[in-house]
Formats: sequence, structure tokens, C-alpha cells
Amino acid sequence: MKNLLLKSFYVLSLIFCLFYILSTNSKSSSVGKITIEGKKSSNYCCFLMGVSKKTKALLFNSNGLVVHEWERSSGKGEWLTPELFDNGDIIVVKTLQSIMRLDVNSQIIWELKGRFHHNSYTVDNLTYALLEGVSEEKIEDETIKYLDNYITTISESGEIQKKISLFSLLKDYIPEIKLQTALKYYKKQVIKNGSDDFELIENTPLDFFHTNSIRVLQKSNPGLWEKGDILISIRHMNALAIVDIENLKVKYFLSENYLSKQHDAQIVEGNKILLFNNGNELSISDHSGKNGYSSVLLINPISKKIVWSYDHNSAKKHFPKRYSKAKLFYSSSRSSVRKFRNGYLIYLYRKKHLFFINEYNNLEWSLDMSKKNGGIHSSFTVEPVNKNF
Repeated sequence: MKNLLLKSFYVLSLIFCLFYILSTNSKSSSVGKITIEGKKSSNYCCFLMGVSKKTKALLFNSNGLVVHEWERSSGKGEWLTPELFDNGDIIVVKTLQSIMRLDVNSQIIWELKGRFHHNSYTVDNLTYALLEGVSEEKIEDETIKYLDNYITTISESGEIQKKISLFSLLKDYIPEIKLQTALKYYKKQVIKNGSDDFELIENTPLDFFHTNSIRVLQKSNPGLWEKGDILISIRHMNALAIVDIENLKVKYFLSENYLSKQHDAQIVEGNKILLFNNGNELSISDHSGKNGYSSVLLINPISKKIVWSYDHNSAKKHFPKRYSKAKLFYSSSRSSVRKFRNGYLIYLYRKKHLFFINEYNNLEWSLDMSKKNGGIHSSFTVEPVNKNF
């Protein structure tokens, strides 16, 4: 009886927290209408998100009420970017531990153990996901161990069908200085540990790629890519690549000076690249040269020029109290953006800030999802979905 009361209290508290986020001001209480790209119009029903530092995913509506939740008590970890299916199933990545498919009642349909990370993308019952693993390569007659990334394809029953090494695809695109830095770091670690039997961890010179998003392209762009090619964002190379995993070819590669630790790359409007540019290595003149300057970028893939952006200067106009010279529009990690026919849904992970900018660059609504505001913040993205299960 005591456990039941505690559980009921927890659920009610959760609902209250999300309701509080959306009801704190008049603009938040009715978050309005988003026109889904490719459809005439649609009132989005719900938001889907993984809960930060928990093995839980939530679906909540525009009134702040929890519509559904999935949860597994499975030790430490968190679920990133849950992918929702029409029948209520979700596929979630438990960071660097596994990828799994759950039914609407949170029962495991299948689970694959491994260092999976970031998101999955399912097309025609085939799931594409990113996997990390240790591999070896010879650099200047010295064999080193490094962290490779793999594009994997997973069947509807949860079996890996393909596993493609990014190093084999992108070796010619890795700058020589990056390889030399990795070699020097590896030698130092061998000396420090007395052998080459040491743990390889992320965010070191031996983590060449740190790929953080994967999408299957749904339309061809003649001369650049074909339907079915794969778009990936490669954080540690400040680059994007479009690859043909059937013929093991790189179709397109983008690595411009304006890219810095970017996330959530996607193709919108048929032929433009949209991403959240974290900007860890960028700075602006009115902030004492300190690094850290995020933006949302829309890029012409042919000219490689930015055709639209939302940055600190934009954010200062919309949120003068939240973003200023002392408080930059900046998230050092994660974060996301979604393009709709009538605007952009933007989520800053580090700021726990979700907002919608319309096609005229006007602010439609804003949600503070931080804990200090009674909120439960997302582990990575906040995805608008239509609930139909």
C-alpha cells in the first residue's frame, strides 16, 4: 500500500511539474499550431523526450499533461532521442550500453548490447543506428588503438545486418594533424600505463569521429546524393558526410570554418542542410573573445553558404533577460532543431530552453524546462509528434 501511494504521488508530481512549465505565462499556456512539412496542416499533439539521466521517456501534450510514459528500472544511464512508432513502440538508445525496442507497456521486444549512442532512424522496418568500438590502425609504422564509429542496420527482429566502419569510409578526410596528435597521445598513454592495455574513452585524440546524428535521406538531390543515402554529423571533425553504405562511397562532405561540434543534421525543404551548431570553438566580438557561441544554421549544400541562421543576436531580441553579453545563447553539447513549414522548433540542452520561431523570425512561444523552474528536462531532443496509438 505504501509503495502504491508513493508511486501515485510521483506520477501526480510529474504531471504537476510539466503543467507548471507550460502554464507559467500566457504564451506558454497555449503553445499554438505547427504546420508539419509535407502535410497541409496539423496541430501537433504531443512532445516526446527522454528524461535526462533516467531510463525513461515521456509523451506530454501542449497543456503540460503526461499522455504516456515508458520506463525501465535498469541501473545507471539515460535514454537518448526515443523514436516513436504508430503502435506505441519506441526505440531508445541507452548511452554506450544498448539499443532496445519497447512496446507501449515498456516491455522489451528486443535489445542489443553494445556502445550505441545518440539516435536511431527507422525506414521500411530497418533501423539505422550508431555504434562505437575499439579498432586498430597503422600510423607511421606504429599500430595504435582508437575509437571507431560504425553505421549499423538492425532488422525488425533486432538483429544487426550491416556494420560499416567510418574510418574505412572517411580515412582520407581525416586531417593529417589529427592523426599525428592521436599517435602522440597513444604513445604517451602506453608509457603512462606501462602497456597498450588501457581503456579508450570518448573526447580524447583517439576518438576521431564522435558521430552524433544519423538520418536516412528520403529524397534525391541529383549530383549530390540519392534517396536512401545516409547523412551523419561528425562532431570531432566539425563535419557532415553523406554516404552510400551499399557501395561504400562518400557522396558529400562538408567541413567549413563555421561548423563547430554541431548536432542534429538533417535535410529540409528537399535540398538544404539544417543543424544545431554548438559552436564550442567559436566566439563573438562582444564577449571578450571567450569560446562558446551556438546557432541554428540553414545551409545551401552546393555553395556551402549559410542562407538562414538563428544566433545569439537573434536570441537577445526575443529573450533580453535570458540571453545577454554575460549570458550567451550557447549549449556546449547535445541540443536540437526541427523545421516546419511555418517555423523552427529549437531546444538548447544546456539551457533547458525550448521555443518556437515562426517563418517571420518572430517568437511564438517559449518553455523553461529547467529543474529550477519545476521542470523535468530532456536528455537530448524534444520531438513534436502526433499521438495515434
